[in-house]
Amino acid sequence: MSYKLIEVKVKNFKLFDQDEFTVNLDSELIVFDGPNGYGKTSIFDAIELVLTGNIRRLVSVDSRQVPTDIVVAYNNSKDVTASCKLRNETTGEIIIVSRVLKEIPPAQASKISNFMQLWNTFITVSEVTKEISQINLEKYLNAPNLFHNYSLFHYVEQEDTFHFLKSKNETERAKALSHLLGDTSKLDREFVKLTKFESRLKRIKKSYADRLAKLKPEDSATEAKKASINEIKYRHLIHWNNTSYAWDRSNLSSITESEKKQFLTAVYAIGKLVRHREVFLQNRLYEKISEEGPILLSYLQHYNHLSNYKKIKESVNLSKQLNHSLMIIATGDLNKIKFEFTQDHILNLLSLDSNGQMFKHLDTLILLSNKNSSLDDLYGEIVKYRKQLVIVAKKVNPTDKNCLLCGSLFESNDDLLSAFLDKEKLLTSLLTIEGSETQKLRDIFTNDYLTPLSEFINSKLPTTIYSPDFIHSIDNAFHLKSRLDTLNQWLKDNSVVVTDLITAENDLSISQTHENSSKFKEMILAKRVPLNSAYIEANELYSFESTYLSIFSNSKSNLLSMDINHVNNKRIFIENSYQVSQNARQLEIQVLMGIIPIFDKKLETIKEVKNLYTTEIGKYRKKLIKDVEIPFYIYSGKILQSHQLGQGAGIFIKDKNGGEVLKNIKLVSDWNSDHDVLNMMSSGQISAIVIALLLSLNKIYLNGVKTLLIDDPVQSMDEINMISLLELLRNDFNDLQLIISTHEPDVAKYFLYKYLKFNKSVAQINLMKRTECLLPYSRNEHLVTSIT
Repeated sequence: MSYKLIEVKVKNFKLFDQDEFTVNLDSELIVFDGPNGYGKTSIFDAIELVLTGNIRRLVSVDSRQVPTDIVVAYNNSKDVTASCKLRNETTGEIIIVSRVLKEIPPAQASKISNFMQLWNTFITVSEVTKEISQINLEKYLNAPNLFHNYSLFHYVEQEDTFHFLKSKNETERAKALSHLLGDTSKLDREFVKLTKFESRLKRIKKSYADRLAKLKPEDSATEAKKASINEIKYRHLIHWNNTSYAWDRSNLSSITESEKKQFLTAVYAIGKLVRHREVFLQNRLYEKISEEGPILLSYLQHYNHLSNYKKIKESVNLSKQLNHSLMIIATGDLNKIKFEFTQDHILNLLSLDSNGQMFKHLDTLILLSNKNSSLDDLYGEIVKYRKQLVIVAKKVNPTDKNCLLCGSLFESNDDLLSAFLDKEKLLTSLLTIEGSETQKLRDIFTNDYLTPLSEFINSKLPTTIYSPDFIHSIDNAFHLKSRLDTLNQWLKDNSVVVTDLITAENDLSISQTHENSSKFKEMILAKRVPLNSAYIEANELYSFESTYLSIFSNSKSNLLSMDINHVNNKRIFIENSYQVSQNARQLEIQVLMGIIPIFDKKLETIKEVKNLYTTEIGKYRKKLIKDVEIPFYIYSGKILQSHQLGQGAGIFIKDKNGGEVLKNIKLVSDWNSDHDVLNMMSSGQISAIVIALLLSLNKIYLNGVKTLLIDDPVQSMDEINMISLLELLRNDFNDLQLIISTHEPDVAKYFLYKYLKFNKSVAQINLMKRTECLLPYSRNEHLVTSIT
């Protein structure tokens, strides 16, 4: 049962923009002619799409981009359809196969790589239309593997006539040819399943073998035996934190030897610390106190003086206030002086009366100063500051002969002071009458009030001066008083006497302080309990400090609450759990040693079956090639006629390995050569060889669709090869429907002439003009119609 194409219809497909475009194919030879770019290849694409659901020549350039349009749609807003009408050559039955663009294509289906997902497939038989899958369509057409074999049996493409040779290596060619009728595809699928199953068994066996290797080293010396052990109830040992220790779990039924040793080491460390905890905690306390450097230093420097802390702070504050008042007096600024000494705390501190004579004179002086001219103010300020400078100069260096202002050298300090007074008189003479009066009153106020006041304030200054460092240090000590009290009580309880190390008040001698601090630490450490050899040895092995921090969370109460009997029971529980684990381990080893040989046997059987599959598939491929090689040799020779390598001979299909099993295929022009024709012949000759191979496959295996499509065969073939191909098609393949395309009018006419000469039905279709010329058997009749 076979079918031939009698019609193809497209709607909104590629460059065909009409509602529906129909091409009549009901002839034995159909020739598409006309210039390039008017739809010849598009018709071939439409036929391929209908029969296979795909267009192989579409290439995905960028797999990441999702196009917004459909690659074969002329107008993306309309439906796209392509259909072929076929006739059963035996029964005359007419069927229609259609591919229709889905109304809602799947996500990313517009990508070239997902092109096949765009289409729904329908078949119409006896005017009844139903959806059909590609597999069922191939069964209906009696064309198994039509999707895979379309380019081998039916279609030689324009741009890649030797796709089969270039896209496959020698081994892949053998596999491809063996799938022609799907005879080995099922076996290949079974072989793949068998290989996957073999891999799975190997993985399982490896996991068992790895487990056995992990178990055996601990049990190879002697078999585990059940020991008579006391039953110990599980008790959670570490209950004061949320940390879960592996050795403190309730289920230890699968621990290994190394895990048992690790767990027991942790428990031994706890037990040793518990046994020596009194000495450890006592000595640790001494060590921790000795490490409190800032506390110890504060104790030595200030603890005995903290009782006077309030008086010291009052003395410091008084010194600050009085010195500030002296500084204000020294400025000579009348307004600042009034503001300073009218404050309540200053009045009370100095026992001053805000209504006294000093403040009345001060107010009068401020009032007169405000009335003076700016120039009087300037001179007055200069006189005031020069007087202050003289006082400072006398205090700094009474014998200095250099002027503090200009640096001039005088014969003696008396001459220097005399020069100051002369300059002061000169400046005073420049004042106005009002300015002079004001200056006299200022001098009187200074002599009568400010100078006595300064002397009085100086008499009030505390005799003891505390440095800023001392104040800062004693402030810190005061804030630490509660801790210092605790330390003082601990020193008394532990008979640590440090009276000789106490620092005198306001004495911060650095060297002495550090020396005393070091002695203080030594005195504390000297109180530690002497360690016996058992303690030292256990501490070196298990590090009591690390155990105390990690297990007991640095808590004295946690350590004291630990019962040594509970620790011993934990050790016994771990040993018992290991013993149970060993018994279970030995049982698991016996099971594994029984299972692994079973897997080995199964894998050996699978290996034998795979070898049988490989051998039989190879033999079948060999038979297929034997069926094809003689027709291929004849047809390739007829098409090539003569060539520089074979001188008229055909092309051989060669298996360089020989033997009964076919492993690869090589096409050679000389049996004694191992070079493939792909590397030895021109592109035109290779195109002819590919067509010869396609015809050979058609002659031996073709069922179902009896149509051969060749898209522009003359692009790379010369005239001799073309004439030979035509004669071969006409004489040896007269039962095939031939559809070719060409843009050369002479070639089209020659094909038509040769077929008409043998009374074949032909059709010449010009897609540029959209016309169809049907040429019947008689050469004297013809009919030209427009294509719709």
